[in-house]
Amino acid sequence: MMTRSARKHLGLTPWMFPAFFVLGLLIIPQGVRADRNDYRLGARWQVSEQDGSGVWIRRGNSNVFDGQWSLPGQPDIQGVLEMNIDDRNVRIRRTDNFTNLRCEYRGQISRDGRSAQGWVSCNNGPRMNWNATIFQAGEYQGSGGFGPPPSRNYERREGPIVPKYNGGFQRWRFDMTGVWSCNDGGTYYIRQLGNNLWWYGESSNGQWSNIFHGALDGDWLEGLWLDVPKGRDRDNGAMRLHIDSINEFHRESKSGDDFGGSQWRRIR
Repeated sequence: MMTRSARKHLGLTPWMFPAFFVLGLLIIPQGVRADRNDYRLGARWQVSEQDGSGVWIRRGNSNVFDGQWSLPGQPDIQGVLEMNIDDRNVRIRRTDNFTNLRCEYRGQISRDGRSAQGWVSCNNGPRMNWNATIFQAGEYQGSGGFGPPPSRNYERREGPIVPKYNGGFQRWRFDMTGVWSCNDGGTYYIRQLGNNLWWYGESSNGQWSNIFHGALDGDWLEGLWLDVPKGRDRDNGAMRLHIDSINEFHRESKSGDDFGGSQWRRIR
């Protein structure tokens, strides 16, 4: 213990010690704060809002989430959320796909990091209440084609491959637009409008390049593909694919010429 003479020699007065103690508690290492914030982001948020419910799935270790909302009597809505957390305070910016809806969420995460609640305002409109349950990676075994792969416990689809195109849909439960890699070594560039989906795929060695046009039907994608002259192959056929999550799909069956790829994963 420091003696009175030592404290006097160092120029310390008794009132300074409580101040140093409090200051020590306030100065939290940045790494510790970052780890806490990363944990509070979780991996999946189950959200209830005044007019519906939603599921938010985190993209890897980023602060960006892919969201899907279910509203009574309406098609499901999809969007992207950017989440920023400062200790237990959370601020979220939401941008919906295919609409001009922009929302801001403000709220607070519970001390145990398992839930959150606050208010949300869309397009500067009135504030509504929201609350969420937060799951870490591996805690939630979801299904329904959105979020982590549902262990592929789905009903197999049989019969001829007949795409059911519907240009009237402006929103769909999946948004597959992006860049994808496949286990055939190729890169695929996908664009989706409604339930219509197109891709252009090519190999890194120039051996093949193909295009595909298909239609989404629930968790399934059916369509026709053919090689194009950028590559050397000249094959074509039909495929039925299953959407395992917003970040993964696989080939279930095919007809016509051989197609090497069977598993796709989103790159961005």
